[in-house]
Amino acid sequence: MAKALPNYSEEEFRIFIDLHKQLIAESLISGEQVTEENDFTCSLSFTGRLDSADDPLPPLDDCLHVSMRVSQAFLDTLRRDGQAERLPEEKKLPLISSAKDSLLNPDGALQLLGDNLASDLTAPDALQCVIAGTQSGSAVQTRLLKAEPGEIMLMPEIPAQAHPWNNEYTVSINTRYSEHGTLRTGSYGRMLRTPLTLTKMGHPNPPEVGIFTGKESSPHVSVTGHRRQRGR
Repeated sequence: MAKALPNYSEEEFRIFIDLHKQLIAESLISGEQVTEENDFTCSLSFTGRLDSADDPLPPLDDCLHVSMRVSQAFLDTLRRDGQAERLPEEKKLPLISSAKDSLLNPDGALQLLGDNLASDLTAPDALQCVIAGTQSGSAVQTRLLKAEPGEIMLMPEIPAQAHPWNNEYTVSINTRYSEHGTLRTGSYGRMLRTPLTLTKMGHPNPPEVGIFTGKESSPHVSVTGHRRQRGR
């Protein structure tokens, strides 16, 4: 309203709306029917039963009701200006919102948080978690520690990739929500990364590979080691 009528502030409209609601409530409490011309009509109604004339009145929470009836003109306006469209059916899918991994610790667990991650079924194919390399390798996770709709925890089994510099992996959840339901898949939007391993550091004949490339002559990162000499 303030955007449509910038000469008035939001606070002024807020005061007006609160006063308008107060006046409607006072009129209804007084037993009057409130009609907004060409818009709607409000009225009070009481429903209750007294078994005898001496019975106390029932609490208002149980017997006092407010009914509202829109006018035909208001309904016609809605039908004229409204639009309807057919939307595709929303499918229930596993949603992985976060992944907390402890891959730097060989005994660490991978925790997946989200929605609709697991069903209550006990069938072998009711839930499947897959960790796959971006270049090669895929492993179905078998060491599940927890499987709930909002959380899955597992001891990760990381598949080997073709090259040592490929350390990025995707994680996805496949699950069924009913015995004969369709298999639904949800993937985490970010990559999991394992530590890069350097072998034969200090060896006189190190392997001719880079860390992020396949050639030692054009590595993206170079690592050099210094031998510390001990004095006698």
